[in-house]
Amino acid sequence: MASEYESALEPAMAAAEADETGDAYDTLGYIQYVLHDYEAAAEAFAVGARRRES
Repeated sequence: MASEYESALEPAMAAAEADETGDAYDTLGYIQYVLHDYEAAAEAFAVGARRRES
């Protein structure tokens, strides 16, 4: 299952960068969380929250 998340990471990063609403950063953060990259996940959630605020 981890390999499925690993293969989803790059497309999720591209989607997050293209999404002006910040919603795709939640998906990116979740994928990073599942892959135990907690620092990156926290940053993705924070970026998503900041984008939603603006």
